[in-house]
Amino acid sequence: MRHIHVIGPGAAVSSGADAVLSAYEAVGLGWLVAVLRLPIISLLIRAVYAFVSKHRYTLSRLLPGFLTRRLFGAVNSLHQMDSAAQGFGCDDEEECELPYDD
Repeated sequence: MRHIHVIGPGAAVSSGADAVLSAYEAVGLGWLVAVLRLPIISLLIRAVYAFVSKHRYTLSRLLPGFLTRRLFGAVNSLHQMDSAAQGFGCDDEEECELPYDD
């Protein structure tokens, strides 16, 4: 429970920062993973992951409510956009339109 674990192709198990990178690669962010696996950046990613993993409960309590709501709103908007791009929730005769704030 200290680190995230990912089971990849061929039942290969990754943990920690490698698991996060494997998950990014699985969802089509291979270009980002290639950059994050560069030696110096990889050391930084591993250090940040180790810190966040060790202090995740403290960090989550320190996150202000407004920031959490903004992050949730951004993730929800991305989900809506992805769903519309795939045609979910659209009528056959109508185009998909996403609500957006001006």
